[in-house]
Amino acid sequence: MKKLFFLIQTFMFFFVIFIVKNIQFINIDWENSDLLSKVLKITDIVFAICVLISGMVIIYFRKSIIGAKKLPSKVISIKQEKEVSLVFFATYILPLVSIDINCFNDFLAFFIILILMFVLCLKTELWFTNPILSILGYKIYTIKCEKEINEETIISQDNIKIEDFIEKKTITDEVVYARKR
Repeated sequence: MKKLFFLIQTFMFFFVIFIVKNIQFINIDWENSDLLSKVLKITDIVFAICVLISGMVIIYFRKSIIGAKKLPSKVISIKQEKEVSLVFFATYILPLVSIDINCFNDFLAFFIILILMFVLCLKTELWFTNPILSILGYKIYTIKCEKEINEETIISQDNIKIEDFIEKKTITDEVVYARKR
């Protein structure tokens, strides 16, 4: 479930841009408007709820390291993933924003592409490479810690280096939040 909330937060920029592009500043006459207008208005409301969920996820994420249960680990190898947020934005968000919705078929095609992108992000574990975390100062690292067999993907606001001790808290099976001790 956490992964789904983080995925919604990943697409927050998209939701905001979609609302701005399609919001109608005059009241819709629900009885006399066409189907597309009604669908866009409902979509704006749903996406606004998604933006609120995104805000709550950001607050949760910032507080999530409190109460870390794992003992500090010593970093023995590290690689910072620098361009992943920009690649994510260019690959996922910009194509969706550029779709012009002039009829219900356009909206349906747009919605199918959006669902496919959500599924792709879930299956490829790309939800954590989102631009919101970069803007908030989080960095993505691939690290290996002493006494651990596998490398881990971590998200941290700290500048982590080899020999640093970090406290970790698991977000999902694939991603860990960490901070320097």
